[in-house]
Amino acid sequence: MTLLDIDRLSLAIGSHRILDDVSLTVRAGETLGIVGESGSGKSLTALSVMRLLPAGARLAGSIRLDGVDLLATSERDMCGIRGRHIGLVFQEPMTALNPVHTIGDQIAEAVRLHLPLGRADTEARVTRLLDRVGLASQRVGPDRYPHQLSGGQRQRVVIAIAIACDPKLLIADEPTTALDVTVQAQILALLREVAAEDGASLVLITHDLAVVAETAERIAVMKDGRVVEEAATLDLFNAPRSDETRRLIAATTAAPRTVPPPPADAPVLVAAEGVDRAYPLPRATLFGPRRQARVLHDVSLSIRAGESVGLVGESGSGKSTLARTILALDRPNAGTVRFRGEDLFALPPAGLRAVRPGIQAVFQDPYGSFDPRQTIARIVGEPLHLLGADCPGDERRRRVVEALEHVGLSAADAERYPHQFSGGQRQRIAIARALAMQPDLLVLDEPVASLDVSIQAQVLNLFLDLRQQLGLTAVFISHDLGVVHHVSDRVAIMYLGRIVELSDTVPLFERPAHPYTRALLDSVPKLGAGRGAFSAVAGEIPSPLNPPPGCAFHPRCPFAGPRCSVERPILKAGADAPGTVACHLYDGGTGA
Repeated sequence: MTLLDIDRLSLAIGSHRILDDVSLTVRAGETLGIVGESGSGKSLTALSVMRLLPAGARLAGSIRLDGVDLLATSERDMCGIRGRHIGLVFQEPMTALNPVHTIGDQIAEAVRLHLPLGRADTEARVTRLLDRVGLASQRVGPDRYPHQLSGGQRQRVVIAIAIACDPKLLIADEPTTALDVTVQAQILALLREVAAEDGASLVLITHDLAVVAETAERIAVMKDGRVVEEAATLDLFNAPRSDETRRLIAATTAAPRTVPPPPADAPVLVAAEGVDRAYPLPRATLFGPRRQARVLHDVSLSIRAGESVGLVGESGSGKSTLARTILALDRPNAGTVRFRGEDLFALPPAGLRAVRPGIQAVFQDPYGSFDPRQTIARIVGEPLHLLGADCPGDERRRRVVEALEHVGLSAADAERYPHQFSGGQRQRIAIARALAMQPDLLVLDEPVASLDVSIQAQVLNLFLDLRQQLGLTAVFISHDLGVVHHVSDRVAIMYLGRIVELSDTVPLFERPAHPYTRALLDSVPKLGAGRGAFSAVAGEIPSPLNPPPGCAFHPRCPFAGPRCSVERPILKAGADAPGTVACHLYDGGTGA
């Protein structure tokens, strides 16, 4: 039985035609994946079903939900359908939730709008919903505010709101974009579980084919506002008919390119030794002790000239804090960071300014780090002002053009503005700005987290080309092991402020030692693995305010024994481990 029937749907906003002759069906209890790159029309198809389009939008065709023509339904009646019969999970939960209302009030609002329940019954339903989406087990109550939750917890709240009234159709629009790979697996498992329990249909919208490969029964591929292919999941991957589908599959399954690692006797360029970092927190009471959140614990990491080291871990593992310390932007409480043999935090201000051009950063969101009123020439050339008289105007312009050409852009692009470029092009500009200083060390913090898979592949290949051409040393930070596999010679796995495994890249992927590393790899969706093949590690990373005793991973570890909860393992070489690992399984004993 068909629940949702979209027939020859077209959408125009102003003079722009956004959707063109889109036809899709979703059967009762079915999961349909809609895949395509940014701008393909995926999200606007979902918003058309919800009738949540901007002013001036013109729709043609038909959208029927259980036989009811939604395009002919009045706005008053649509208010009774949204939330009651169709639930929508938004891409960015922090913008979907109201920051000044508790999560309990926001879930209750959805219940009160559609169900004739009293206050006590509404509160009981909110409690059941929090338990159903896994927040009760994490001790998250209805009195919490959105800013007090992690990204994965906020997404669970949005799902609770969407399913509050048991809708027949659940639409999830990029529900896992930029989430940690372990949290992504948990959210996908939760969506699948909720839809199965309620007998609801699920429409999962994403730019990642691997995500829908393990979740959806059918997949529709969109490009430029059209559905270019629709088929059962296995049929689509085994015999893709459209060029767009083949291109997306190729981008998702591309084998990692290899760049020769530096020689074993290459000098150490940067070395962090025994780094600790703790942030002071407000006192719990007026005269109480001042608390601290310790986010790095005795971290040591050396990187050779020409080497690329990946830092991997969930949000809250300490990756970005370690990166800021290496960039000399965050002074550690203990330990040293040496660059070219010099202790960065022992240098006087003038000495540190002289060193900074050799260490440059590429941030996660280039649009947020650019001034939208400045030209690309000004943005890329801005760091060169630090060089003063050593880089006069003509030399500055030459280096700006050279940096743009290094990343595949042209001199003509220098006079354009950030909004005139795509997401992938803006990330290239961010890399160009770093390269303009001709650095020895590049620190890249989640540089491809929110990009489409094909654009992601282009940026990663560009990075590999630049490593070969310029002999760059790099620290590549990501929560995605698949990305790190492409670009790193060695990988450091971090958990709650400590490095728990450090190994060369290929052996780590072939024989991961630490249970946390295995959990990260198992959480990555893979094409061709079949529905539900990925596994989600239980729980979330603990708070640094209240770290578990012993091994910090033991509350989530399937191999944990009594020893793990009382004795912290030391990072060292293990008998069967490919590198160094902090786990009692490899220190001559077991967790027992």
